[in-house]
Amino acid sequence: MFAIRSFLPIFLIASAASAAEFPLETGNQWHYRQQGGAATRMIMVGLPYLIGGNVYYQLDGYVDARLLVRTDDAGNLYFRDEERDADVLLTSFEAAGGGWFDAPYRPCEQQGQAGEKPVRYEGPAGRYSGAREIRYRSFGCADAGVEHEIYVSRIGMVRRVETTIAGPAIFDLVYARVGNLMVAPLPAVVTRLTVEPMDETKLLATLRLSNLMGHPVRLDFATGQEFDAELTGPDGRILWRWSWDKAFHQAMWSRDLTSELVYQFEMPVSAFGPGDGLHRLEAWITSGPGSGRQFAAVMAVGPPQQ
Repeated sequence: MFAIRSFLPIFLIASAASAAEFPLETGNQWHYRQQGGAATRMIMVGLPYLIGGNVYYQLDGYVDARLLVRTDDAGNLYFRDEERDADVLLTSFEAAGGGWFDAPYRPCEQQGQAGEKPVRYEGPAGRYSGAREIRYRSFGCADAGVEHEIYVSRIGMVRRVETTIAGPAIFDLVYARVGNLMVAPLPAVVTRLTVEPMDETKLLATLRLSNLMGHPVRLDFATGQEFDAELTGPDGRILWRWSWDKAFHQAMWSRDLTSELVYQFEMPVSAFGPGDGLHRLEAWITSGPGSGRQFAAVMAVGPPQQ
């Protein structure tokens, strides 16, 4: 019988750091919705990587790049710069007496500053009196960037305010899965991904998209393709993608998500690379602007063993 293995040592390390303003653990995800609008944002934590004695996690959706990140003892967020072979500060949660930190990978050149005092937050994710605010300032652009963010310990970012040509756009947390904690389960659109063995040559993956909003959610597709999935090896290379050997009609169309959509697909065992390294399986709905991935789920999987 085959089994999907979890990476327990990394999981324990991540759990010990979960009290930070940005909890890092594989599978953590945060969903945001714009106040008075239909725009959404999503942040996901992917696979862990051990580099130079530190544990880094793949992070998607937080800034304008997919990065490997870690937190230090103070909870500050660093990303791994492979070209410089160094860790670079991404977000600081420490008040530095009015000092500013460089905030890379934002929509334009920006600096951030953590507030000296805790703030109150009230929104779909609940009410919190000990939240932390980070303010940002921009250089060289007036209609883009981040204005400020609010974080809650053990939960993560609960609000981001972005600068747009039409004025500030406020994105509030509407759903989060942080370790074993589920935050603001209503209303939200929730994605879940599971994998189980079929036989010695195939695995069966199931992607579920559940609408908990209380009203239909419109999904816009650029082609006949409704979902996709890819397997990434321990070295970051894409080893397999579900759509590689498929063709779809090129007409735009839409559907309403009223309750739940379920997609099942087979993944060949031969897609896994050699060795026992941890792999990353991501599946997503191909709706939304650009390349899609409006709703996605990720999980860590190990090569099946007999």
